[in-house]
Amino acid sequence: MATPPFHRKVVNRTSRQLAVTALSVFLLLSAGCNSGDGPVGNNPPDNNPPVKLVIPLSFPTGVTIPFAVLDTTVNPRKSQRLPLALSTSPPSIQETELTMKRGRVAGSVEFTTAGEIDVTVSSALGTALAHQKVNAQEDTSHREMSGILTGNNLLWNSSYLIIIDENVTIPAGEQLVVGAGTVVLLSGNVRIEVFGSMDIQGTSEAPVTFTAQSTTEPWGEIDVHNGGTLSMKWAMLTRGGGDESRAFGHSGSQPVVRGDHAILEFDHCVLVDNPGKAIGSQYSTVVLDASLIAQCDTGGEHFFSVVTAENTWFLNMPSLSPDPAEDDNDGIYLNDPNPGEVPSLLRNCVFVTGMDDAIDHNGAMVNVENCVIEDFYHEGVAASDKNWIHVSNTLILDCEQGIEAGYGSPEVTVDHCVLTGNDIGLRFGDNYPFYTHEGTLTAVNTISTENRLHNVWNYDPTSQQPVEGKIQITYSIVNDADYDSGVGNLQGEVHFSEEYLLMEGSIGRGAAEDGTDMGLLP
Repeated sequence: MATPPFHRKVVNRTSRQLAVTALSVFLLLSAGCNSGDGPVGNNPPDNNPPVKLVIPLSFPTGVTIPFAVLDTTVNPRKSQRLPLALSTSPPSIQETELTMKRGRVAGSVEFTTAGEIDVTVSSALGTALAHQKVNAQEDTSHREMSGILTGNNLLWNSSYLIIIDENVTIPAGEQLVVGAGTVVLLSGNVRIEVFGSMDIQGTSEAPVTFTAQSTTEPWGEIDVHNGGTLSMKWAMLTRGGGDESRAFGHSGSQPVVRGDHAILEFDHCVLVDNPGKAIGSQYSTVVLDASLIAQCDTGGEHFFSVVTAENTWFLNMPSLSPDPAEDDNDGIYLNDPNPGEVPSLLRNCVFVTGMDDAIDHNGAMVNVENCVIEDFYHEGVAASDKNWIHVSNTLILDCEQGIEAGYGSPEVTVDHCVLTGNDIGLRFGDNYPFYTHEGTLTAVNTISTENRLHNVWNYDPTSQQPVEGKIQITYSIVNDADYDSGVGNLQGEVHFSEEYLLMEGSIGRGAAEDGTDMGLLP
């Protein structure tokens, strides 16, 4: 359910803990075997390996190092959880078991021995899928940074380690340039304050890395202020956002990257294993492209900002702990529109596993297009407060509720979506009886079937009954007696392909309002 401003949720875990269906049992596929263009990104050129390991090339021993494994041949609409293992030769880390979800996995490790080390990603059968030679060093040349950066201190490169023991500032009118392969170590709670600009120029083979000097003391944040800009390309950030005194937003954690009246751009970036939220912004422009956010307190919380996220994965919020504390751990939280009322856009994104909502809309203006949402403890999409959210061509699986129009007056429209295997598919109302519920939920060309409790549920917690006229469903399949008679609606068993498209002979083929198939489009 969407979280009211400055209220925390009361969690009822029983139904989600006991709900186990066939949709939560996934195929174990060999990497690269289910190739083909999917709704999220395109296949790489033939000369690229199907599985890529992204990891810093050179770094000191004894610190936490991030990594990511990417399989860009996977169609993320196909249910896939692939067991992998990360190992080194000669041995320098304890072999790490991983689970790739819909083509992505990320984590962090500590190298205990120095030298040239081959890092390998293997399948459950022991087949090597990707590897990278790295150089773990006991003694490294370094430069220490502090205070206001000027002159040569605004140019960082991989020929030396950057060590930051106290806050540093990039003044207005100045630019910090960080070259490919640079590793930055920060002390506990230390911040980089950006009033000018920061340009991070990593590459796929030599990413830029930000991590903590100590494995027990997380660093703070990159804080971009009033008119400042941050451009990150192939950057990896881990062990950040640890200063609870600088908490931001509902989940009560510090952002790893914060923007206030700023511009934040992330291109092929990885934010992983951060105790804080990945990104926090207000009155800012935030752009995420082909990035990966995993095992952070939340994927991001944004107030009065324009957020554009494309081809980006949000995984495992807040962590891989067997029983992490639930604390508004959303994939992304969008609160109120920017002053210019430019909508935010989430396109071709994948959200898998979280303790709260995949997309929490609270008074914003949002378009969600061609996304995959799976395994969130509460909602796939939770809408509340005011304004609107439009969800199209999106697959939502194994959540407590697929799409919810909650408290306040949000206008929720759903077009060409599939919701299946959730507790509830489409919902008007929420669990907040102390708020009014005056919004609407409109669905067209959509399939909401085989959900565990309700395919459609209209229930206002204040009146404890349905509210007439709040749900309109047309040209859809919901197999619910209250809505089956809607214009163009069909009843019956739906037959899906692996990608949740309608198979030949299934009801709903060619029966959408626009003459295409109901449900997802290719």
